[in-house]
Amino acid sequence: MNARAQRFQAIHAATRNALWAWLVGMVRDAGDRDEVYQETWLRLLRRLDREPPTSPRAYVIRIARRVLSERRRSSRHRSGLDGDAVVAKPPADGLRERLAAALIALPESRREVFLLRHHAGLSYEEIARTLDLSSGTVASRLHVAVRELRTHLDRLAGQESSP
Repeated sequence: MNARAQRFQAIHAATRNALWAWLVGMVRDAGDRDEVYQETWLRLLRRLDREPPTSPRAYVIRIARRVLSERRRSSRHRSGLDGDAVVAKPPADGLRERLAAALIALPESRREVFLLRHHAGLSYEEIARTLDLSSGTVASRLHVAVRELRTHLDRLAGQESSP
């Protein structure tokens, strides 16, 4: 195996789970999610000859954000629909489903920070670089996201206990 293939495999092995976790939270349609996932790896392959990233997870997610953004722009242009629109799903049974419903209800900017921190495992600094934000903005969005998730989950729990 050549050095380029080894570099790709190393980055892929170190980042694939974090990328997938982020995509699951950001892209609801499974087909779209698969396409963004595949296009992300293709773009990484094209960029392997550049200087290696200091944070592979942040780098790969940054590529995926660009792919997703381009797809949304293209989709809105073709269909006139807002690619960021969130359709609320009714809460399902089980904690995992309630958490998924609460995540979907978050505005995308806060949902993305939450997913990058808690699903992809990026540090505040990595998130800030990935999203081109200050660390303070990342901390603020994360704090608000956690508060909103807690409020949403409490509300769902209250609805379930009501007769």
